[in-house]
Amino acid sequence: MMVSIIIPTYNRPALLQRAVASALAACPGDGEVIVVDDRSDTAVKALCKVDDHPRLRILTNTGDKGAAGARNHGVAQALGEIVMFLDDDDTLVAGYPRRVSRAAHQGADWGFSSRQMVVGDQLPDMETQQAEGSLLSEKASL
Repeated sequence: MMVSIIIPTYNRPALLQRAVASALAACPGDGEVIVVDDRSDTAVKALCKVDDHPRLRILTNTGDKGAAGARNHGVAQALGEIVMFLDDDDTLVAGYPRRVSRAAHQGADWGFSSRQMVVGDQLPDMETQQAEGSLLSEKASL
């Protein structure tokens, strides 16, 4: 199953660069990272040196303004069967999309993630960092 990672952004180019780098590092080779600029025009300039354009798409939100509107626009454009969201001030743990994909193949309908607080510029080792908690191993219904 293809993974689409959607990153809404508005006028935070330095943070966006870090978020996109972590998303591309974590994204499976057949997945995609979709950056949805909420009409700030900073994403294209901030990501002009990223050379992973087959997997990176930069869109401008044409729907409702705000993070939710940008996320919805990204979902409408996503090609993946699995959709993940990443805020532009966050980083993605490298193995997380593979764990989500594996859980989906085992029948999970939905999932959630945990977080880890990072203070300052010191990021955890994204290759080996294990998120607290785990994905649900059983199908859940609402």
